[in-house]
Amino acid sequence: MEIMTIVIVVFAVIIGLVIGYVSISVKMKSSQEAAELMLLNAEQEATNLRGQAEREADLLLNEAKSESKSLKKEALLEAKEEARKYREEVDAEFKSERQELKQIESRLTERATSLDRKDDNLTNKEKTLEQKEQSISDRAKNLDAREEQLEEIEKQKQAELERVGSLTQSEAKILS
Repeated sequence: MEIMTIVIVVFAVIIGLVIGYVSISVKMKSSQEAAELMLLNAEQEATNLRGQAEREADLLLNEAKSESKSLKKEALLEAKEEARKYREEVDAEFKSERQELKQIESRLTERATSLDRKDDNLTNKEKTLEQKEQSISDRAKNLDAREEQLEEIEKQKQAELERVGSLTQSEAKILS
């Protein structure tokens, strides 16, 4: 009964850990998708800025064209820098979450190993107890058999004593 309870607890813990691992994986994936969406939005924004700069450049004189080109380049560099910084932040966040997942996985592995060892120990103890039980049972059978033999010998001696006690002196002399 106790082994069954332990096995149920072990399976419950393993199932809980697996569910936790899956939920963290799903969270990580949704975070990654959100980060990619934000990155795409940043790139779209940069593209929109570029288009706007191009329209303004067409309307302005040659002097304004050179100024708009420099603004456009600056805006692109800023957008790229912003995208690079954001990507670095997201990468650092993912790295941290991956590290946490690795630690959780390591703890789960250690717990599973520990539970396996405990299960093996219980199994070995069960076998030892069964062997001791069998040994005690065998000894009890041997003792019962010896007790029966002793009772039989005692009965035989009692019968012999009764027979010898009922003999007369002359019959007893003949037997000696």
